[in-house]
Amino acid sequence: MKVDTHNKDQPDRKEALSRNYLIDLKLKAGLTTDLLASRIFLDRKNYYQLESGTRGHRMSAILYVRLAKELKVSVEELVRREAAYQRKRIKKGLSKEPLYSLKEEQSDEY
Repeated sequence: MKVDTHNKDQPDRKEALSRNYLIDLKLKAGLTTDLLASRIFLDRKNYYQLESGTRGHRMSAILYVRLAKELKVSVEELVRREAAYQRKRIKKGLSKEPLYSLKEEQSDEY
């Protein structure tokens, strides 16, 4: 009997939605994946999975602070972009997180 070992909490690689905003900010800051990963204390593989959308759907406050510093943006800007990213994941059926389903105009209240 074949056992299904697929983790149903993780999206399939073909269904993952990349965090293009992280890629764009990284390039704008003149950083490579290896350099950024080391500066925020993640190994390259984990950072790549974060960018590619295959992992890291609940980023910690510490990670936001480290990313903001290295990408030269505010934590607020990162949170706003991450919320938009999560809304896209919900629309594609990749997540059901209710917090990110706030309307855009409501996000300024938090």
